[in-house]
Amino acid sequence: MAASRSDRIRPRFRLWAATGLVVVLGAAAGWAAGADDLMRTAAGAVIPGGSGASGARGASAQGSALAPDAAAVAGCTGGADSDFNGDGLSDVVIGDPDAAVGAQQKAGTVTVSYGGSGTIQVLSQGVSGVPGGPEAEDQFGFALATYDVNRDGCTDLAVSAPFESVGDKSGAGGVTVLYGAPAGLSKGPAGLWIDQNSAGWGNSAAANDWFGYALAAGNTASGEGFLAVGVPGEDFDAAFNAGLVHYQRGSAVVNLYAGHGAKGVLETDDRLGSLLAASPYHLAVGSPGEAIGEVTWAGVTVLYTHDIVDGLLKTVGVVGENASQIGVDPQESDHLGKSVALAPYRAPGAAAGTVTSVLAVGAPGTDVGGQQDAGVVHRFLVTSTGYTRIDSLTQATPGVADEPEDGDYFGDVVRLVNTRPGDVSTAQTVQLAVGAPGEDLDGTADAGTVSVIAGATTPVVPTNLTVARRDGSLPKSPGTQELLGAYLGVSRTNLYVSSPYRDGGTVFAIPWAGLAEQQAGPARTISAGTAGFPAGVSFGAAIG
Repeated sequence: MAASRSDRIRPRFRLWAATGLVVVLGAAAGWAAGADDLMRTAAGAVIPGGSGASGARGASAQGSALAPDAAAVAGCTGGADSDFNGDGLSDVVIGDPDAAVGAQQKAGTVTVSYGGSGTIQVLSQGVSGVPGGPEAEDQFGFALATYDVNRDGCTDLAVSAPFESVGDKSGAGGVTVLYGAPAGLSKGPAGLWIDQNSAGWGNSAAANDWFGYALAAGNTASGEGFLAVGVPGEDFDAAFNAGLVHYQRGSAVVNLYAGHGAKGVLETDDRLGSLLAASPYHLAVGSPGEAIGEVTWAGVTVLYTHDIVDGLLKTVGVVGENASQIGVDPQESDHLGKSVALAPYRAPGAAAGTVTSVLAVGAPGTDVGGQQDAGVVHRFLVTSTGYTRIDSLTQATPGVADEPEDGDYFGDVVRLVNTRPGDVSTAQTVQLAVGAPGEDLDGTADAGTVSVIAGATTPVVPTNLTVARRDGSLPKSPGTQELLGAYLGVSRTNLYVSSPYRDGGTVFAIPWAGLAEQQAGPARTISAGTAGFPAGVSFGAAIG
């Protein structure tokens, strides 16, 4: 990047702001000095750090709000991912957490595009069978996760509103589960609202907990649905924003925090649960604010299987604690675990169903070759008992495009896919997308790019394919602080690259099959305010 660090992006615990001024749980530009104890929402609103005790924290509980599961619905075909109406064709759901609902600014909406019928459905709290009512600053649609919790073949959707008030607790947060049905989402079993006061969740809501800030959901190898909810603003006495994760499967809810299912001690600003990822075999939990000894904001990622042992998830390991794990000593403000991704993996010669996942962990604040905040992605294979390092990727790695530059934030977002999870994994079926939203392009500051790389192949073969505003890829010229790569989604069919804050929001659907053949152009472009889609404010800030 051309500009110096001092007048560009300075790492801290932030989100990319709607204005494009600032980014990440790890980077910000254009904000006043001394604001380091603040988190910005996707809309740029400042949310103070949480305060006050958050109530008792149970190890696990029976009789959760999701048990028993909603009744299965007849008429769902199944077989496709993100298939909310069960017609056998994949759908896509797009969050606009900054959208107004009536007079309620930033109440948030979710738009569903059904792949078979072409029907477009707009969901918000209080309408179309969605529990609750829209309120300003709730940001419904901030995080999305899909799974089939009642195993009927229609995909179900979890939607968070992490800044929702619960009673008089501002910013406590909540999650809505909407069940799929042949008529569409929320047209079958009644939707379900969950917050930390919900029966069986072993906690109580407190101001600025941000319950639902991150979500991960899926079905285990045996088919059982699970939901993980990140609560990075959770306080424990004097450990403010230490963080917590709730994991629900069947009738059990497991609560994970430092010293209780997560290694370490409770510390201010660890932000455990800021990022979550899951495969049928594993759960990964990012804690990008974790200090390693005297190295502050170094970050770690905690790995689990879905097995519940003595009331806790079985721990596989912790990534990021030392050089033997990540190849280099942790650095201040690495923010390792700022992004995490998992996908099932079957090595050549391995039997089907072998418990292995490929893991990618982003550390976008890592300095590379003297370039500050250039960023790195660490890759691992994870089993039921541990993990092995594959390699660490930077823009200086042979086969990866471009070169490390100040403030690129390579690895700010990572996404993994296995397009054929039952088969032996190859470079074409297991692919990794890496966002570098601070990348300059053709002289345009912070335009952003996405690198698509074979997910588990080292050295990197075939070479990196770049998705960006350029010929042969995305239309139009690069935009200043467009931050491409900060908002990504995946299905088994497509990589979704979003630009939420330009032209009201656009989502590009790029087939993985084409990417495997070095084709970076979209098969479909979804633009807010066109072809029946609603006008957008942050359309594409979340994709499911």
